[in-house]
Formats: sequence, C-alpha cells, structure tokens
Amino acid sequence: MVSDDQARSAIQELSALGGDTELLDVAAKKGLLAISVPSDFGGADLPNELIADLVTAITRQSPDAALGALSHFVAIELIRSSGTSEQRRGIYNRVLIGERFAHVGFAFPDVVSAADGIGLKLALPDNLLPQLRQDWTVLPMIDERSRRGIAVVSASLMDVVDIGAGLHLPGDNVLVLAPDAEPIARAVEVLLEASIKLGGLMSPAGRAPEPEYIGQQAIFAELLSAMIARVSGTIDGLQVGSTSVDVAGLSRSVVALQDLNRRANGV
Repeated sequence: MVSDDQARSAIQELSALGGDTELLDVAAKKGLLAISVPSDFGGADLPNELIADLVTAITRQSPDAALGALSHFVAIELIRSSGTSEQRRGIYNRVLIGERFAHVGFAFPDVVSAADGIGLKLALPDNLLPQLRQDWTVLPMIDERSRRGIAVVSASLMDVVDIGAGLHLPGDNVLVLAPDAEPIARAVEVLLEASIKLGGLMSPAGRAPEPEYIGQQAIFAELLSAMIARVSGTIDGLQVGSTSVDVAGLSRSVVALQDLNRRANGV
C-alpha cells in the first residue's frame, strides 16, 4: 500500500467478502494491516481516519476480527516512537510481511524485567493473554530502574514459556517507551473502539441508517463519524510533529469520544 486510493480499494474488496472468511488473514495479505507503518520504515503511514474506516468495514462482517484489528493497530502505534530506530525497523519489517500483532490492553499490569545474561528475564503474571491468532504479543514492562517500556514476544515463545519460571527475551525485543507513546496509543484504542461502534450502527452496505427510520441510531452514527474524523486528524498531527496540536488537546477530544462510545452502547 502506497496511497489512500489503493487502501480504500482494498477495503472495498474486503467488504465484499463473506462473513465466514478469516478477514484479518486477507487484510494482512492485501497489506491493510501495515498501512500505519511510518514511511521512514518502508510503510505508507496512511491517515488514522483510513485505519478507522478499515476497522468499521471489518466490524460489519466480524466484530471479533475487528477487535483483533484494534489490538494490532494499538500495538503498532506503541512501537512508533519507542526504543531505537534499529528496534523499530526490525519490528516493522515483520508487519510489512504480513505478521499480526496484539496488545494485551492498558489494564494489564506492568511485567517486571531484570537483567539476564545478554538479555532480560520477564516475570509474567498469571493474567490471561489475548488469543487473537497473533504472531507477536506486546506487553507493558518496567525495568529495575523503574523505566517503563514494552516487551514484544513471539507466539512460538509464548506457547512454551513456564509462567512461574519467567521468560527470557533478547534485549532487542524490549523497547523503552517514549513520553507520548502511551497517550497516543490509548487515543488510537478509543478511536478504533468508536469505529467498531460505528460499524455496528451501519447497514451491511456500509451506509448510516436513514434518519426517518432510525432516529437515535442515525444521530449517533453521525456524531461518531464526526468525532472519529476529529480525533484521527489530531493523532495525525501529533505523529508528524505538528506544532498546532498537543497531547492535552488530544486528551480532551478522546474524553468526548469515550463518552460517545459509552452512550452508543444503549442505542
């Protein structure tokens, strides 16, 4: 994917598939799960509103697949400004070849890490990890110097780990978080939650309901669409370093969108 038009065409093709298709596998093969990869690392770095459109389209066919897409894009966003350029390049290369990521969620407790030879040892909690057929799982981490970061763990390693014994990871798989990485990734999560809500309110053909037939549902679809566009644009600005937006401004818009998400549950 190198352009908005290419991505929109691929999203339309995805929308035409049957609901029993493994949508995320198809999306990965079409390059749609890599559209948020920064251009400095070989990606198209397409607008967040386009990512929101993708998640909305997936929701209309499979809400479960949409949750997998949300988790993937949140994980990718956390990586955007964390760690070193070499670490990010190695991870993004995985995304570009179609591998899927999953974030454990912001309620997951920080995993404690300690030096272990040339790598790190993570003390994994007993909490259940997401089972979204991901190739890589992104965990929150804190090291011996109280620095927060993320650990990127392969599915093959997670399958054989003894929770009580801890998990050994090479240093390249542990990234120190940038100051704004988590606030922006949390905003992406709320944005894509709104996209899932919007997908649930739209018809199978992808249109918002006609106001004369479904008054409250149509109103919420319009409100969600407007706030998705606003929050997407603010995130875009922060990602490219625009001086006209800041994290505080993003936080205010995210709070408003969270309220809409909660109210949409009763529509």
